Amino acid sequence: MKLNHECVRDLMLAFEDVPYGGHPQMGEIVKFKKMGDYSIEDVCYSTEKLMEAGFIDFQRVKAWGAPFDGIFVEITWDGHEFIDSIRSDTVWNKAKEKVKSTVSNVSIQTMAAVAIAVTKNMLSI
Repeated sequence: MKLNHECVRDLMLAFEDVPYGGHPQMGEIVKFKKMGDYSIEDVCYSTEKLMEAGFIDFQRVKAWGAPFDGIFVEITWDGHEFIDSIRSDTVWNKAKEKVKSTVSNVSIQTMAAVAIAVTKNMLSI
């Protein structure tokens, strides 16, 4: 399955809106307002990959018949750094343009690095 970078970004921004101590289950996560444009498979796959990347702490639960299930615990330090690098729509869109004009696809970490470079350029750093 192909990783949907837009879904990853929106999912991280949605996780940021979860109150401290809130632990939504996968069934609630797929119903987050920001997830309305994505398939259940995209949301589940993106959540799984964010967990594997160490951006979120997610307690996976083996559920019969469910491809991926569990409970969101919190955003990790690396996850917060990722969110900070891609939060701005302007930065995100410029980073996507830069990537699209040079290569067809990049990792989430590379996308974050491009977003940081775009931000530094905007700040003349």
